[in-house]
Amino acid sequence: MPQPPKFQPRRRNARNGPLVLPGGGRQGAAPKWPLPRKASKDEDVAWKQLWATPQAVAWENLGWFALSRAIARDGRSRVALAQPALLGQVTALEDRLV
Repeated sequence: MPQPPKFQPRRRNARNGPLVLPGGGRQGAAPKWPLPRKASKDEDVAWKQLWATPQAVAWENLGWFALSRAIARDGRSRVALAQPALLGQVTALEDRLV
C-alpha cells in the first residue's frame, strides 16, 4: 500500500524567500579588474558602475570570482558598443528585435 504524502514535505531545493537588494546599490570599492588586458579609462568607469548596482550585492554573495570575468566582459562590451562607429549597427540590430 502506498504511503500517504507527508504533511508539508521539505523540498531539497527550497528557497528561503526572495532576495532583497538594497536600493542604494552595493557599497565599497569594486573588485580588482579580472581580465588580462588592462582596463581602459572608460572600461574602468563601467566596471565601477556595475559594481555599484544593487545586483552587485547578489554577485558578491554568490562568490563574484565566478562572475567577475563575465561582468568585466559586459562592461567592456558596453564601452565598445557606445563608439559612434558601432552605434548605428547596434541600433539596427535592436530594431530587428522589436
